[in-house]
Amino acid sequence: MRTLAIDWGSTAIRQSIYFMDEHRSEMISNLEAGYINISGNGPVYTGDDVPAALQIPAKLVLGNGRGIEESNALLTEINRRRGNVNFDRRCQEGLEKIVKAFSSQVQKRCEKRNDPLEIVEIGLTIPAHWTLEEEESYSELIGKVFPRKSWNNRLKYIYFMTEIEAFAHFFFDDADVVDRYMGDEQNNYVMFLDFGGHSMNGCLFYVRRAEEKFVFMRVEAPFGVVGGSAQWEAAVGDFCTNNALSGWGSRIVVNPEVRNGFQKRFREEIRMHECNRFEEIELRIKPPRGYAAGAGDMWTTISAQQSAQFFREAMDKPLRRAETEIKELAAFMGRYADVGVKVVVSGGTAKNETVQGKLKGFCQDVDLPPPIFVHQNFGSNESFNIAKGAALATARRMTLMEFMENGAAFGIQMLRGSGNPDRQWDENAFVVLADKGRSWKSGRPYEVKLSGADRLKIICDPFWTSGPRGKKLSCSRTYDVLDLLVPEKGTWKLSLSMGPDERSLVLQQSMVPESGLGVRPPRSTVLKMEFRRSEGCFLVEVNEAIESLHDGLGLNEDGTFVALTNELEQALRRTIEQRLATSIKDTVGLRQNKRRFGDMTGNSARRRSIGKTKPQYTRLQPIKGPPARRRPERPQRDLEEEEEEEEIEFLNPASDSESYHSVPTTRESSISLGAFTQLLGGKGRLRQQF
Repeated sequence: MRTLAIDWGSTAIRQSIYFMDEHRSEMISNLEAGYINISGNGPVYTGDDVPAALQIPAKLVLGNGRGIEESNALLTEINRRRGNVNFDRRCQEGLEKIVKAFSSQVQKRCEKRNDPLEIVEIGLTIPAHWTLEEEESYSELIGKVFPRKSWNNRLKYIYFMTEIEAFAHFFFDDADVVDRYMGDEQNNYVMFLDFGGHSMNGCLFYVRRAEEKFVFMRVEAPFGVVGGSAQWEAAVGDFCTNNALSGWGSRIVVNPEVRNGFQKRFREEIRMHECNRFEEIELRIKPPRGYAAGAGDMWTTISAQQSAQFFREAMDKPLRRAETEIKELAAFMGRYADVGVKVVVSGGTAKNETVQGKLKGFCQDVDLPPPIFVHQNFGSNESFNIAKGAALATARRMTLMEFMENGAAFGIQMLRGSGNPDRQWDENAFVVLADKGRSWKSGRPYEVKLSGADRLKIICDPFWTSGPRGKKLSCSRTYDVLDLLVPEKGTWKLSLSMGPDERSLVLQQSMVPESGLGVRPPRSTVLKMEFRRSEGCFLVEVNEAIESLHDGLGLNEDGTFVALTNELEQALRRTIEQRLATSIKDTVGLRQNKRRFGDMTGNSARRRSIGKTKPQYTRLQPIKGPPARRRPERPQRDLEEEEEEEEIEFLNPASDSESYHSVPTTRESSISLGAFTQLLGGKGRLRQQF
């Protein structure tokens, strides 16, 4: 059983195969150099290294320019050809030729006579700012070009994850590396920042260590900002095209080969070095063979002011976002005695000393330890790290039983609706399911009296270290599983048990009857649990299409799932305010009645007491889930077409269909740690809490 990962970078495509049984990775190198010819003359892909070709990053074409501003130097050549049908056709054909070229290398490896392989799954990495539209285009490209029958394999599914998630899997794969860089703290918040050629991607993870085991969880959805060394180089290339001089000092016409030569010189001699002062830069190259440029080198001079401008235009947004993330991360420093804070940086652009200096300064300004630069600490072939991590993530497996036996515990956490002016969740939760004690699969019932304004949610600690009789979870070490919203007033009994298939959990909610009230039947909800490879934990699997699941998942009182959107949060706030107002009003009314009763005697008081009205509390109206998620800038399709698509996208993995099926492992929902959410006070990038 093997998994293949493909990392489509700004300068190269890297592939890695992970051997599940042997727990090792193998890199697949491209044995043929090549380029995409977009000029309209000759074949699109020749397989030869021709430095005179006009270079346009294939990743830019693959992503359809998503998130790139019109002023970005990377778009210069594309904008020049905008609307050219032949150019668009050749770009698409070029992508297919590229995939065919690197897939042939995979096929050769799989058909190796003395060591044949069978690929069962493909993992694709994408920038965090891409949408479903780019995912679909990428998936269609792979499905169209990658061979299937010739491999005699069972390859069916394509898994997507962001580049930064893939890198995190690589980083956390080695327990010795984790111990070395995480320090003495048993638990750590780790901010990963990857400075690639086209964009900077980042994501916050939480690392839990206990009893010589560790687990890492994604805290929130990855983020991405366009900008990087590729844009920087493109701006320099544009400048050299317009300002190159011959050896005699006269202006010359620059062809693609000369332009590429200047960019290569800049990349090798300038970009990787310190340029904080942004002094004047002189670039010199030898004239290409047969190029009439006079005696001596071809050269150009970039002023200090122009150099600084190129850097700012390419790196300002990524560095600003990194500074913001690091400042927010600093809020965790010292909050918990056993929780540390780390910043891990990767990517080719991060090799530049100016970028490194900026990041070190950001950490120093908020008293964080210096960032860990991966390229300085992880040996050779570091450019394959993301591909290796993607292969690991794609191969990652765990059953719910294994998760529980590894020490996981589920609990119920409360946010009290009254007497809680700061709207903070309780620091401890009641354990309702844990692999400790006898008959643990049946769970531990939790009985609680609610005011009608209290909010509940199910949380999970992957490593619960308490004894068999422990009843509390420290919420600083947990992630959110399911929000139970705001139940109506009364005494509730909640329980969570293992489902009969051992792949699901059964949630039971029942209101304990009070004197004079009828018994309400308990409500059972089967929660199908799914191991999320990129997030590293179990979450509730939702079959129906629900938008905005990255905001979190909630359960309505009618048993339907709903995303925790801002609209839902506002509706819950109104409901809470109404219930609190009603409760205060009824309490005042009861006190007045008591004063009146004090003036009564005998039968009159008894009759008034029997006939008094009990307080009435409004129930939370069912909130309908938002419409099915749609692709950006795409007109709505017929309902019949959408139903058809759903059937295709969620086919059983055991299907005999020869087509590939896209199974995204990201964007669908996001884990939010109790400590992280509470620290931000329900504000910022995570959803609001009430």
